[in-house]
Amino acid sequence: MNLKNIGDRIKYCRKIAKLTRPDLLRKYNFSQSTLNQYELNIKNPSDQKINELLDIFKNENVIVSLQWLKNGIGETPKEFKNTDLITQNMLTINNIPLIDSLQLIDIEKQLILKLYPNAITGVCDNFELEPTVKFSDEVAGIPCDLNKIRNLEDVLCLVKYKNKIYIKVVNKINEDNTINLIGINPKKASASFYLSNVTPDVIAPVIWIRKNPDDYI
Repeated sequence: MNLKNIGDRIKYCRKIAKLTRPDLLRKYNFSQSTLNQYELNIKNPSDQKINELLDIFKNENVIVSLQWLKNGIGETPKEFKNTDLITQNMLTINNIPLIDSLQLIDIEKQLILKLYPNAITGVCDNFELEPTVKFSDEVAGIPCDLNKIRNLEDVLCLVKYKNKIYIKVVNKINEDNTINLIGINPKKASASFYLSNVTPDVIAPVIWIRKNPDDYI
């Protein structure tokens, strides 16, 4: 399949998700006519619609990044294999219901937010932090005093900047207290691999990383 156009990439993700156009209307109230215009490359989706489609695909267990869907940059999407269904088919433990791995991750995340109400959580949406953080891994960090960011050089952080959360390493702290952010793996670099002179709204050193369960099979 030709994936040079955004419409082709949207259709590709929809096929991986095993969704028909009526499915998107029924499950997510996403207009069939609008989707048809996108997939036929008659009209390009807005950033808001792209984010809406990303949420739909992720909800349907398709691992896809913003960079790939919008610009065709990075690795092609893949289906998230639900290891919990495999586990439940293989194991029966005294008829006690199993808690699946995604539920366990969510329980941990809620505990962090209970212990640290100001904590920031996020999901890695690129491949540039491998092998430390992989695509779709969950992370959390605790915000620190912006006046003390000089201690954070070479530290992996969640950074809120211009209404977006980035997961980056603090590469350099400049004299004016702006910071330069960088990924880890230049071979997997996205368009935002290196960000310079950033004035963060919030910066939170990462304290928790949970791997995507799909990485273990």
